[in-house]
Amino acid sequence: NESIIAYLKTALSDNTKVNEDNFRFLLNYNTEKNPFESDKETTVKIIDAIEKIKILDPACGSGAFPMGILHKLVLVLHKLDPENKYWYKLQYQKAIKETEEVFKVGDKQEREERLKEVNEAFDTSINDPNYARKLFLIRNCIYGVDIQEIAVQISKLRFFVSLLIDQQTDDNKPNRGIKALPNLETKFVAANTLIGLDRPQQLTIKDPDIEKLESELFKVREDIFYANSRWKKIELHNKISQLCQQLKKELLKSGFPNITAEQITSWDLFDQNTHTDWFDTEWMFGIKDGFDVVIANPPYGNLLKSHEKKSMDDKYSFSTLSDISSPFIERGFTLLKNQGNLIFIITYAITFSKVFSKNRELVANGFKDIYIFTFDRDRCRIFESMTQTVSILKCFNKNSFNKKGIFTSRMFRETPAINNIEVTNCNKYLMPKLSEYNQKHRLPKIGEDINRQILEKLLRFNDNVGSMIKNGGHKIWIRTSGNYWYNAFDRKPYDSVEISPLYVDKDFANFIILLMNPSLFYFWFRIYGDGRHMNMDILESFPLPSREKILKYNILLNKMKERFMNELFSVFEKERNRFM
Repeated sequence: NESIIAYLKTALSDNTKVNEDNFRFLLNYNTEKNPFESDKETTVKIIDAIEKIKILDPACGSGAFPMGILHKLVLVLHKLDPENKYWYKLQYQKAIKETEEVFKVGDKQEREERLKEVNEAFDTSINDPNYARKLFLIRNCIYGVDIQEIAVQISKLRFFVSLLIDQQTDDNKPNRGIKALPNLETKFVAANTLIGLDRPQQLTIKDPDIEKLESELFKVREDIFYANSRWKKIELHNKISQLCQQLKKELLKSGFPNITAEQITSWDLFDQNTHTDWFDTEWMFGIKDGFDVVIANPPYGNLLKSHEKKSMDDKYSFSTLSDISSPFIERGFTLLKNQGNLIFIITYAITFSKVFSKNRELVANGFKDIYIFTFDRDRCRIFESMTQTVSILKCFNKNSFNKKGIFTSRMFRETPAINNIEVTNCNKYLMPKLSEYNQKHRLPKIGEDINRQILEKLLRFNDNVGSMIKNGGHKIWIRTSGNYWYNAFDRKPYDSVEISPLYVDKDFANFIILLMNPSLFYFWFRIYGDGRHMNMDILESFPLPSREKILKYNILLNKMKERFMNELFSVFEKERNRFM
């Protein structure tokens, strides 16, 4: 929903009659009503905008995200144009325009075939109205890439089935009246999204011979979408091969390296058993100026091989290669056109991990506003079969002059109402204190305003725990991981790699033990950390009042600590190494 709403808001930014609530109503499955029913001009503008939208999933997997957005766009078209009258007009005019050149030279057959295909798609005696909506949305708007060939095949199958169910069967017709489904080889490709073509510096494709061949090549690829027989596909495949050989010669003449020219011209979109080790939107999809929406659930973790990291190192300035999802963010950014929107489901390391600092710098400086919602894996099932803690990263309006920064939710432990999540702007609350996005930092997960108020009060203090940690000082024991309430002790509770000594100024040992166990420290730990591991910089950065003020209550603090430890260890089970 969010990516479509953001796109429509931008596309209709000069229209004062629309607001976000109208768009949300339009995307709501629970109502059939068109909120713009009395405003024909706005209705037409929205349909025009939908017809022009370009959407890419750079890690499409089995096609869940592209299919989800297809269904949403079909819903919108159904409400705006229930009889498909304007949608038909757009596709009919497009077919005429696309066959204009061949019509001028006397080839009327191609135009007649294309117009026949349009008319048959909209024929409600053989197809449900949604068939024509889906068919032309797939043809014009939706693209997917994945490095796994089987994933791309499943994506295509998913879209085939979606079209198939909207065709009506007739036992008296050949093939029971079911039309051949479109060829999606030019819509979903098996490729390495993260590696682009190595185009020569200071060389652009302006040579008229190259432009002519490129135009012919893209025209043939468009024809493949509708090719409904094996012989027709073979004919088009042969034509592509011939054009590619001519194109390779022209590319080499214009200064392209042999390896790049070979990559471009040897790509075989019909080969279903392999993937290319590069991806280029112009050569694979004919899109030169970027996408309006990039949506994905990219893979997470240290999955890149050493040779891949080496080849990518100088190509990603705002990423860490220690987690594959990081370069996907930067790649997604570069694939967007200006005013485009990026929506990812991604590892929640996007908030707390310092190695993602450059990603956060990129999006904070590259979009108007950014929202990050975070969901704990323990009891929060925001997605079916969720096994990892994840974040939803939403970046709106690329390269806007007005940049508001990053807004975050808290890290939810229970499933929230997804449309009523509260967020807070994080620009002033990066860790370390007073950090900027261009420095290594942690991003807080704040959410509700009460959390911001608590954080604000804490950050008024100028001292911190780090000033009380002292080599050779008084030894206390702390838990370094585990998502527990009890985190500091005056004695070693049990043997574990998760229990470590901490040496502190003796005068403040009692205070630090008491500080690390109550909910206020847990609040701090959840906001800046991963909710499981005690990173020392998070502990060291905890703000404190002046040393003099703490020392003033030292006698009381000692009594409180003794009482707390005695009661805590009175319920310790030695056999099971745990507190009851």
